[in-house]
Amino acid sequence: MEIREFDEYHISYYAMRNSSLVARIVLLSGGVGVGWINFISESVSLPANHQHVNRGLILNFPESKFGDIVDILRYEEPLYVSLNVDNGVGALQTDREPIGEEESD
Repeated sequence: MEIREFDEYHISYYAMRNSSLVARIVLLSGGVGVGWINFISESVSLPANHQHVNRGLILNFPESKFGDIVDILRYEEPLYVSLNVDNGVGALQTDREPIGEEESD
């Protein structure tokens, strides 16, 4: 299992023809890319999650999950991206939190 903590992100939402890539969120730790979350048009099958040659983790979600993922990025910390390289299961995840903990602004 590969796990990367990250502390910054940037979003690109694309307007282009003939591409199934709708948006991408780059995940950074200390200014270095550690992962990418791609949002893929729901008219095509999702590509497999995988580890890039530079060791960054690439996760693919349907475009309908974009708002959910952005909410997690905005309101949760610390955050991690993970990938089981044996079966391709990836996740955006938080650390443990107490039940009933309210988020602070």
